[in-house]
Amino acid sequence: MTVIDKATAGPLADVVFEVPYCSVSQYYEYYGDAPAPAAYGLSCVWQTFEVGRRLEAAGLGPVRYLVDGRHVAAVATTADGMDVYDPYLLHLEPLRLRRADAGPNGTVTAVQEAVPFRSTADGGAAPGRVRAVWTPERNRLRLEYTRFSPRRGHHVVSRMFTFATDRVLGAVPPPAEVVRPLLLHPEQNNLSVRVVDRDRGLHELVYPLARLGNGIHRQDLLTRDNDGRWTRHGRRDFDASLGAIADTLAVTTREVVDFVLGGVDIYRRVAPADLEIASYALEDE
Repeated sequence: MTVIDKATAGPLADVVFEVPYCSVSQYYEYYGDAPAPAAYGLSCVWQTFEVGRRLEAAGLGPVRYLVDGRHVAAVATTADGMDVYDPYLLHLEPLRLRRADAGPNGTVTAVQEAVPFRSTADGGAAPGRVRAVWTPERNRLRLEYTRFSPRRGHHVVSRMFTFATDRVLGAVPPPAEVVRPLLLHPEQNNLSVRVVDRDRGLHELVYPLARLGNGIHRQDLLTRDNDGRWTRHGRRDFDASLGAIADTLAVTTREVVDFVLGGVDIYRRVAPADLEIASYALEDE
């Protein structure tokens, strides 16, 4: 497995490694008493804002922010197209789209490898992939994120977003009165911390919010490892993944658990009582 050199990584890879995806942090900021410690990372939209800030600081801007529902991607316009940055989708190099590369149907396509980097049954490399499809005439950009499924033996779509390239976010970040309702959207069915270490290993700590009907219990915590295997609290593999997460964050395992459960408690206090939360899928990838 190739190690990414921090000294030579670009702004996008730096954010993937240094600013973990954390759906918990914004609950502390917008509904809690104080912002979350920076070590735990940021939600997907704030990860994108951070990569945009770093791009502009490096003289690679200006950056525009495209919107699809609750998701945002950063775009730097070039003379003949655009470069797309979406740290939530875990690609380490920008998606470079140029009009000169358009196919017969007028669309421009770019593909980059992405975390997680997995292996096939015969030992072959099977990285994730992000595919960008830009249709300039329709002002449309589609991002497709696929991951290799060891159980299925092939890549499967994990996320897909479609953006209108002529629609950009007006305020960065949006006003609090816009953000707070989005944090309580019914599709938010878990709170989690996801880290990528410098060996490109992926680990997640997840609390399914549908379990809140029984109160808040650390026994409801789950981990998912680099190969997409789920493990419940109390098992050896859970402790191994939790330890990897804590090491990457440079905190203790107790601190990261308390941080997530604290965010769950904030969510429990502010979410509408009649909010229907979907069950969280626990199928190994």
